[in-house]
Amino acid sequence: MLSLNSDNRQLLKGAKFSYLSTNYTSGQASLVLNNSSCAVTNKFALIGNFGSQSSEIVKITGVTTSTNTITITPSTKYAHAQDTKVTIIGYNQVKYYQTAAATFSAVENPLTKSMGDSTTEFTVSDETGNVFKYTYTGTGTDPDIDAIVEINSEVIINAQNLDAANNETFEVTGIGTDYFEVTNATGLDADTGTIGTGSIKYSINVQANRTFTVYEDTVNTTGYGFFCFYNSITKQKTSDSNAIPYGGFSENSVKDIFDAFFSQLNNKEQKLIDNSDAFRWLNEAISKIQNELNLVNQNYNIADEWTVTTVSGTQEYALPTNFSDIRSVTDSDGDLINTINIKNVPKNDADAIYSNGNVNYFLRGAYIGFSPIPTGADTYNVYYKKKSTVLNSYYDSVELPDNCFYLIIDWMLYRASGKLDKSNAKEHFESFKIAIQNMKIISHKQNNSLDSFGISTSSNV
Repeated sequence: MLSLNSDNRQLLKGAKFSYLSTNYTSGQASLVLNNSSCAVTNKFALIGNFGSQSSEIVKITGVTTSTNTITITPSTKYAHAQDTKVTIIGYNQVKYYQTAAATFSAVENPLTKSMGDSTTEFTVSDETGNVFKYTYTGTGTDPDIDAIVEINSEVIINAQNLDAANNETFEVTGIGTDYFEVTNATGLDADTGTIGTGSIKYSINVQANRTFTVYEDTVNTTGYGFFCFYNSITKQKTSDSNAIPYGGFSENSVKDIFDAFFSQLNNKEQKLIDNSDAFRWLNEAISKIQNELNLVNQNYNIADEWTVTTVSGTQEYALPTNFSDIRSVTDSDGDLINTINIKNVPKNDADAIYSNGNVNYFLRGAYIGFSPIPTGADTYNVYYKKKSTVLNSYYDSVELPDNCFYLIIDWMLYRASGKLDKSNAKEHFESFKIAIQNMKIISHKQNNSLDSFGISTSSNV
C-alpha cells in the first residue's frame, strides 16, 4: 500500500488572508472578518492553519463588504477565537492518479474511495427543493457516512440497483450519521436498492487538520502517482504534480535530497524555508559543482552528439539551449574541422583563406557558423559541454561522480543558515568546499587514472 501525499501548504502561496473580528462558537453560518476584501464567492476559507486540530475549510457562498461578513457552508465544526487567521484558497479537493509510466495523461481517471460494498443498501427520498437524501437502510455493510464524507465533497453514484436518475456525480450538501444529501433537479423519489455490481465513490477533500492530505492506495502497487488540487465548484484545477514512483524515490533523487535537508531543520524553521528556496539552493549547488568539475574533467559533462545539417546559403545555425562550450566539431567523415575567430570570418568567400582548403567553424552568441558559407546539405557533428540542468521535479535525479550528491545538502544548509540566522554557516560552507575537492580528485582519476594535478613532463613552460 502506497501513501500519496499532497502538501497542503502549496495552497497558501500568494493567498490573501484576514482575521476573525471576534470569538465564535461552533455552528456558525457566517463570519465577520477584519477585512473581507480578500474573500471571493465560490472560493474556500481555511480557518486556522494547516495541521491544527481545530482548523477547517468552508465554502464561501457570499460576501458583504459593507459589514466584512462572509457566509459559508457548511456551518463551522469548531469554536474559533478572535484574530484566528482566515486564508482564502482556490481549491477544496485533491485528485490523485496512477499511471504505468512516469508521464501523465489528461485522460487518466482519478483515484477515489468507495462507500460501502455490493451489499450496502440505500433509499433515496425527495426532501423538496431539489434536495435528495440517500439514507443507509441498515442492510448490508455500513458505509460509515459521517466518518468519511464531508459537505462540499463529490459523490460519484453508479449503484446497480438505483434508478438512473439517482446515479450521477453530485456535490454533497448535507450529511448525518447514516445519510448524505445532494441537489438533483431530476431525481426519483422513494427509490431503494443495493450498490450491487456498481459503486458509490467519493472525492478526497483537502485535510485542513494536516499539513499533507493523504491518500492510501490499496489497489495499485507499481507505476507512478500524480495529484492536483481541484475546485469542485468552478471545476478548475492546478497543474499536475511530478511523478511519485510507487517503488520509492532513488537516493540521488531531488525528493530524498530534500528530505535529508529538511530533516535537519525543526518544524518552526520549515515555516521559513519552503520548496522554492530548496529548489533554488539545490540548483545553485549543482551549478557550482559542475563548474568546479569542468576544471579537472571537461569530458564528464559532455552532451550526446548533436548533428547540424547545413542549408545552402545559410551560414549560422542555432545551438541547443543547454549549450555551454564547444569541445569538438567533425565532418561527416569524422575528421575534425578547425575553429576560426569571428573577427577573421571574411565578409565574402572570395576573400577567404582556409587552412588546407577546409571548412572552418565559428561561434557567435547562441549560434554556430561555418565559413565558407555552405552551398549544400553538409552534416557536421558537434560535441559540447552542457549547462547545468535546472531541476524542478522531485523525480529528477542528480548525477555526479561517485554519488557525490551528498555535498549538495551542505550547500543548502549553508544558504539556509543566513535565512534562519544561524551561526554555523561557515561550517557547512567549508564542508561543501572539502567535498568538492575530493570529488575533483575522484573525477580526475577517471581521465587516464592520473594521480595528481602536477604539470605534465611533456608540457612546454
